[in-house]
Amino acid sequence: MNRRADSTLPRTVWRAATTPVAAPGQAVRASGFAALDAVLPGGGWPCGALTDWLLDGPAALVWRLAAPALARLARTGSAPPRVALIGPPQAPHAPGLGPCLPLWIDAPRTAERLWAAEQVLAAHACVAVLVWLTDARPEALRRLHLRAGHGQALLLACRPAHAAAQPCAAPLRLHLSAAEPWWLDVHLFKRPGPPLAQPLRLPSVPPVLAARMAPAWRHGPGHTGQPAQPQEATDVVRLDPPRRRA
Repeated sequence: MNRRADSTLPRTVWRAATTPVAAPGQAVRASGFAALDAVLPGGGWPCGALTDWLLDGPAALVWRLAAPALARLARTGSAPPRVALIGPPQAPHAPGLGPCLPLWIDAPRTAERLWAAEQVLAAHACVAVLVWLTDARPEALRRLHLRAGHGQALLLACRPAHAAAQPCAAPLRLHLSAAEPWWLDVHLFKRPGPPLAQPLRLPSVPPVLAARMAPAWRHGPGHTGQPAQPQEATDVVRLDPPRRRA
């Protein structure tokens, strides 16, 4: 493509030499990691769309990557924002969410979690929805992605790493693993434009967590002290929705 023709293209057309941009009209939320924002389309997590987080490690990896973005969300309005946590494998650690108000939905089956996520998105009740899915089918993920498009909430599907081999409608997919101590390896293997060539290594102790953590948790072996006791989430909702196939 010659330079003159390239200059007439709209901003939303991706150019091979540039970082991909967000879709037209799509809001983004800064991740809180400058190196990650530099390679995310539009400079942050996309709102109104499904983002697929594939975990190779403990569930705590989710909080380590999500905490900075959630803390930023809490500073954007006068009232604490509500965040839906649907089917997490362990009870949420409320201090890790900072000023956000967690809505913990205890739904044991995949179909129930999908149903709950759709209801929360339809109600526009939360600024972010995190849903843990182990065996969701591609058509169910597509339906969830389309539902998210009717609002501006962050929608994060937290799934096992082996799901990377399965098709998914999410425009942004990443593989997340731990790197010791307190670092994360994040590989964007699907995004508008090319996949990220190499994983990013990110420091993952957000200030809101570091202030509440015992030194032994922050620094690893060689330090003494007892870890802080987790606090209960604000709300717990247990659902028994209509069953349907995932």
